[in-house]
Amino acid sequence: MGMYQDKKDVLKQIADQTLSGAGDTQKVQEELERLAAEVNSQLSGSATGERAAAILDNAASGLQTVVSALLEAKSKMDSYYSRLEQL
Repeated sequence: MGMYQDKKDVLKQIADQTLSGAGDTQKVQEELERLAAEVNSQLSGSATGERAAAILDNAASGLQTVVSALLEAKSKMDSYYSRLEQL
């Protein structure tokens, strides 16, 4: 029984860290979106400003993909944790 408890504990720690990482990534993604909007308004009409805003938007979009993947991984870990708990 100890082996399963150890696995459950490790899995719970990983799931908690994954959720924390998703939250941190979400904050960075939101900040990039804010910066993109600011760059766009400050340098509107400028090719450089539009390009910089597009780069920031792409980075924010990529981070949203990371957030989604982390949340999906946490969900799968929670499911596995539940199965271990039933043993």
